[in-house]
Amino acid sequence: MRHLTTTTLALLLLASAGEVSAQAQPAADKSAQERAALQAARDKALQEVAKDPKNLPQWKRLANLQRQLGDEKGTEDALAGALALDPKDAGVHFMLGLLYEKREEWARASAAFRACLENAGKDPIKDICAKHLRRTEKP
Repeated sequence: MRHLTTTTLALLLLASAGEVSAQAQPAADKSAQERAALQAARDKALQEVAKDPKNLPQWKRLANLQRQLGDEKGTEDALAGALALDPKDAGVHFMLGLLYEKREEWARASAAFRACLENAGKDPIKDICAKHLRRTEKP
């Protein structure tokens, strides 16, 4: 992935929000109202990161909303924005690992879970990362 500044990434995400809304397939378990609420929250989060691209919690919120909407590319982009601000955030590495694991991108998943372990310290997420790492490193 190219290295983009968080400002550039925020503006790109904001510019593509309408296109993503039109392309995203509704999740089977979400009602139209729930989906509309998630899209509105996502759009607000996009505006917030465009306004303040150094706001790490907002990048994480955006990633979570993109994930809930089933937008893997948007999720990955938002997580990249978060990592640009804090490359040692174990939770962000864990979320990336889950995304790559879902895509069956085993090497990338393993690398993300390894980064999670290296940065987790005493965080309970460490045990979960270790479990996922063992699963993704199996041949």
